[in-house]
Amino acid sequence: MTWSGLRLVRVALVALLVVPSGVVAGGPAAADSTQWTAGGTAAQERTLTARRPQFTMRGTVTQADLTPWFTTRLKMRITIAPGAPDGRNARVIAAINDNPAALITLRAQPDGTRVFYDGYLSGPVTTVTEDDSIAVDYANYPRDGSVTAGVNTFRVALQDTDGLVERVEIDPASGFEATAIAPEQLSIALPRELRAEVGAEFTVPYEVSSRAERADRALSVLVEKAGGPLRFTRELDEFPTTGTRQAGRFTGVAAEPGRYELRVSANGGYNPAAGTVVVEVEPASRRGPGVAALVGALLLVGAAVILFTSGRRRLDRPRT
Repeated sequence: MTWSGLRLVRVALVALLVVPSGVVAGGPAAADSTQWTAGGTAAQERTLTARRPQFTMRGTVTQADLTPWFTTRLKMRITIAPGAPDGRNARVIAAINDNPAALITLRAQPDGTRVFYDGYLSGPVTTVTEDDSIAVDYANYPRDGSVTAGVNTFRVALQDTDGLVERVEIDPASGFEATAIAPEQLSIALPRELRAEVGAEFTVPYEVSSRAERADRALSVLVEKAGGPLRFTRELDEFPTTGTRQAGRFTGVAAEPGRYELRVSANGGYNPAAGTVVVEVEPASRRGPGVAALVGALLLVGAAVILFTSGRRRLDRPRT
């Protein structure tokens, strides 16, 4: 599969997160021109159930209010339906102008309800609780360009075909906010093309740079191949901190000649970076023995000649 095909798969997965466009409830945003929250709507409108699974808030953003960055927050309390059997699933999703902004998943299991979400600002959270009432406070940067000048919609939806959730109460502080603080900005430097021979090791060097005003996070760097007989000693590097710069290299071997494309991606939080490297693999060259092998062979031949000559001399020596 080519990387263009993989990108189509990713687009399809992202599309699953987009909330349906129908409007169930709406209301004015908060008065603060840099913050648009659900505080202006009634509590009943901010409560999601099987009959009312969606909430929509609208906020008008002027051209003067537009900043390079916005953050989104989804604060809520989720009440689990009594007696929900194991194996049932549900999720709560949010979107700004139909661009994915939040995803919280829930699953009933023998030891309680498993809750998972990962916001750049709120951090990854995985917990299992036996409580029927679960508090969630999710914060993240929405996709770049999600907020535009004019009327914007902040939509939250409960997706629960299994009947796991009784209700979701959205806190008035939920919504989106303008900020001058940029998320982590990663960039990755890679060679455009490498040459290798069949059966010989080759290396793919990389260097990841970071410019961030948020708290530092762990960094992972992954090398992926779009098919082809390439084998790597490892495919993932992990660093406890991104810092301002991290460097490393992946080592691989090709089994057949050809032209292969690799993708190297760095993920340190909100803004992953990636690039491609082309590896041109040529047939193994037929080379004579190396210098060390020749020297070793000459030494062995020399030793054999000396032993043979000394042996002949002993045989030819007259006996007394």
